[in-house]
Amino acid sequence: MKKLSLLFLALISFNSFADDEDYALKKLESSCEKGEMQDCTLAGKMYIDADKGEKAISLFEKSCSQNFIPGCTALGATYYSGLGKVQTDKKKGIEILTDACDKKEGGACGVLAYAYMMGDGVQTDYKKAMKIFRLLCDKKNAEACHFAGDMFMQGWGVTQDFNLAAEHYARGCSYGLKKSCEEYKALDSEGFVDHSE
Repeated sequence: MKKLSLLFLALISFNSFADDEDYALKKLESSCEKGEMQDCTLAGKMYIDADKGEKAISLFEKSCSQNFIPGCTALGATYYSGLGKVQTDKKKGIEILTDACDKKEGGACGVLAYAYMMGDGVQTDYKKAMKIFRLLCDKKNAEACHFAGDMFMQGWGVTQDFNLAAEHYARGCSYGLKKSCEEYKALDSEGFVDHSE
C-alpha cells in the first residue's frame, strides 16, 4: 500500500510540474537570453499558443537573426498565417519562408509549397509546389507526401494519376499520417491501387 501511495504522490507532483507553463516559459526565456536560440523559438511557440503573437515575433526574430533557421520558419509562418493574433502579412511571410527554404529548412519549404499549390500569397505554381512536396516526401515528410497525393488525385499541374496518388498516400500513411491512410484505403477500395508489383 505504501508503494502505491508513493507512486500516486510522484505522479501528482510530476503532472503539476508538467502543467506549469509559466515555469517552463520562464526557463525557456532565461535560456534564450543566454544564447540558446532553440529555446527562443520554443518560447515563441508557447506565446503563439497563448495568442501573444507580438511577444512571439520578437523571440522568433531574435533566433532568426542568429541564423537559427527553424526560428526563421516560425517567423515566416507566423506572418503568413496570422498566428497568435499577429497581423497577417503574406508577402513578408513568403519572403522569410523563401529565404529559410533556400537554406534547406524543410518546414519552411512545406509552407511555401502549400502557398504555391493554393496560390495563397503567391502566384499559383503547381510545378514548384510538386517539386518541393516530392523532395520533402523523399525525406519522409508525411504531410508533403499527402499533398503530392492530392495533386496527383486532382490533376493539379500534373496528369491526373490515381496510382501515383495512392503511392504518395501510402507513403504518407507509412510515415504516420492518418488522413493519408484513409485516402489510400478509399482509392484501394475503388480499385485504383495497382497490386501487381
